[in-house]
Amino acid sequence: DLDRRGVLWKRFYNANYPAHLRENRGPDGMLSAARWAPRASGLLGPVTLTPLAALTPGDTISASQLAGSFVMPRDTKKKLAFIAGGIGVTPFRSMIHSLLDTKEARDIVMLYSNKTAEDIAYKDIFDRAEAELGIKTVYATGAFIDAAMIAREVPDYRERDFYISGPRAMVEAFKKTLVGMGVSRFKIKTDFFPGFA
Repeated sequence: DLDRRGVLWKRFYNANYPAHLRENRGPDGMLSAARWAPRASGLLGPVTLTPLAALTPGDTISASQLAGSFVMPRDTKKKLAFIAGGIGVTPFRSMIHSLLDTKEARDIVMLYSNKTAEDIAYKDIFDRAEAELGIKTVYATGAFIDAAMIAREVPDYRERDFYISGPRAMVEAFKKTLVGMGVSRFKIKTDFFPGFA
């Protein structure tokens, strides 16, 4: 049942499939979910996608169009910094997976915060990206990413475009931190996951 107290409710999901791959396109060349099969989340612990788990083949769901501006710049020489909180890492996983697929090296540093090491998602992909493309990932577990950590791990932070993804409160706090460090608000892109603390 997809309602709470008789009111339909929304849940946001990130499909996280590379659109450029042939197997993710339909006969018309457009992105298609027709052949998608459930895959492991990348998390080390259990993940429940309720209410999706309650769906059966043939059920109807409604989805909005693919849209947004949370994409890497076309200029491959731009230095980037990603800040992820928990499952807010999924857009970065998609971006980095695409870079691995195309063997496109970019100057990226990612700061990825989780409560515990067991909560880290997609570590295999990020470790592979570091080995193959030089994309640095700093795993911050049990510690807060703050201005001091940003300055230490990303010493050229004023030269980078920042992408922040995670729970709304975290995203807003990092935006304020970066502006306080002298990063132009025009060099900060944000994405957040509604409904997550």
